[in-house]
Amino acid sequence: LEEIYPNPAKEELHIPIVLNANQKIDLSLRNMMGQKVQTFVSNSKYLQGQQLLNFKLHDIRAGVYVVELKTKDNTLTRKIVIQP
Repeated sequence: LEEIYPNPAKEELHIPIVLNANQKIDLSLRNMMGQKVQTFVSNSKYLQGQQLLNFKLHDIRAGVYVVELKTKDNTLTRKIVIQP
C-alpha cells in the first residue's frame, strides 16, 4: 500500500497498491474505532505489479479514517483525513 492521495481528501481518493503476485484483495475504509465505513473492493483478484485504484467519496463525513488493504498474507493500513 503506497502513499494515498490527496490527503486530506474531499471528493475522491487515489490508492496506489503494489502486489508481488496475482491475488485477491479486500480494500476498505474504517473509522478510528475500527468500524467499516465503506468497502472499496471485496475479494477481487488483481494482477501482480502496481495498480492505481480511484474511488469517489460519497456520503463520507469529515474526519480521520484508515484505509485497510487485506491480502491472504498481509493487512496494511494508511491513515487519511477527509475534509468537508
